[in-house]
Amino acid sequence: MIDLSGLTTCAGQGIYLVTFEASSGGNVRMPNLTGGALLGVRLNPGASIPTAQIQMLNTLSLLGAATKTCNNAERSQNTKK
Repeated sequence: MIDLSGLTTCAGQGIYLVTFEASSGGNVRMPNLTGGALLGVRLNPGASIPTAQIQMLNTLSLLGAATKTCNNAERSQNTKK
């Protein structure tokens, strides 16, 4: 696990992103980072990066992830469970 709890902001330079990546059971913890225009997150199978607090993100890569699109009715039913 990499703990970046003290990180609140980050910025790339020019056209270059700052990208956080986790792989194979790894975990990147950055609960105080709210995002940025040049911020990227790359999540590989078996890893985790909690992102609920991120408000601005340039790229998000979810490798090997299954996705499902929910409509608003499905979301409200899932939150009641």
